[in-house]
Amino acid sequence: PYLFEEIAIPVRYGDDRVRAEEILLDVANKHTADLADIGEEALAELRRRYFLSKADARPHVYLRLTDNWVELTLRFIAHEHGIRELKD
Repeated sequence: PYLFEEIAIPVRYGDDRVRAEEILLDVANKHTADLADIGEEALAELRRRYFLSKADARPHVYLRLTDNWVELTLRFIAHEHGIRELKD
């Protein structure tokens, strides 16, 4: 009943990328599926399906450098329904 979802946010070079990352992680930890509530069976299935270690299941921000900006991609676990509302 859970899946991984991502949101990509462009941040200009020279902006406070570290602060933007902190905000994304704070919001993800407050509004996405809590690992403690998922249950060991569903978490084991996520790990099997996506080849994850335990630490990899927490919200995480990945960086990608482009010609025009730094792209921050927030990856998080969400319930399989209501993702649009969650992202909004």
